[in-house]
Amino acid sequence: QLGQEARQRLCRWPRLLPEDMERVQRSAGAQRFGPGAALGDPEDNVFIVSLARRPEKRARVFRQLEEHQLNATVVNAMDGDGVLYQDDLNALGVRILPGYNCGFSNHNMPYTTGEVGCFLSHYAVWHRMVEQNIPAALILEDDFD
Repeated sequence: QLGQEARQRLCRWPRLLPEDMERVQRSAGAQRFGPGAALGDPEDNVFIVSLARRPEKRARVFRQLEEHQLNATVVNAMDGDGVLYQDDLNALGVRILPGYNCGFSNHNMPYTTGEVGCFLSHYAVWHRMVEQNIPAALILEDDFD
């Protein structure tokens, strides 16, 4: 079922729908990461990218947010394993940087499915920032410390 969900999510990329995100509110006051309202302070615009198929990492995220009394939006990451063919990426307009030479030949792609999922996830958050006119954000992955 996770594979099917990953494929469905891929079809609506780069849009983030409400079911793709979970707001975690641990602090009632304004969240600041610098003195005053400093330029570039993400305030409550903290996004944490986390794969739905890794519940142990997501549980760790919730513990960290609770421990540090931080507000964040946990975003269901794009699962690179939902990309089955290079044509999937071509259809989305995703292109590799010229000269980038990594990945595994068994995927018939010049990059790993993990790299693809990571890129697609971060891009989806950037896309949401543009849609919502969010001037600054902090984007983390679920292994942050």
